[in-house]
Amino acid sequence: MADLVGVPRPSHIPLPAEELFKKWIKILRAAQRYVRQVPNDQISSDATPVRRRSIRLLEHHLFSIGAAFVECAANGAKDLQERAEPPLQDGTFMTGDEMARYADEVIARIEEWWNGLADKSCQEEIEIVYPGITVRYSSLNILLDRCVWHSTQHTRQIADLLEQRWGIEPDGRLTGENLAGLPLPKRIWD
Repeated sequence: MADLVGVPRPSHIPLPAEELFKKWIKILRAAQRYVRQVPNDQISSDATPVRRRSIRLLEHHLFSIGAAFVECAANGAKDLQERAEPPLQDGTFMTGDEMARYADEVIARIEEWWNGLADKSCQEEIEIVYPGITVRYSSLNILLDRCVWHSTQHTRQIADLLEQRWGIEPDGRLTGENLAGLPLPKRIWD
């Protein structure tokens, strides 16, 4: 069931919410630096030959995960996946700078949510509706963990594109400490 809905297997124990929050902001800031490094004339090309998804959509999705999380956690939305993959209008988010400005907005929303949070342990239940299935998470912290590692995986993918496709050193590489405690796949493109 965990694999079906994309949540960590039950053996994974999420980090405390405060640690996840701090980790997420650092990772999103790294992603923000990376998207600025992607050549603007390449942003519409496919991120990988395995899946038809442009770099532009991958980058936007990476940050939209945070926006979707806040809508669910703070405002009671239940459609996390739909909110994390909104359709983009033609001609929008076509440069690294434009994507980085969106990242600033999302990071500000996450920080505002965290700073206004009464229970920073995030132990309240939350229900999320995925296509065809409703999942009741036993704590908001589990959903936070899922969103942090999901964003992190896509950040790793953008860094990999920089290095492998264009020979560009990612600005401020993610460290083992940044990734510690997150249930990330071993492979970058899983």
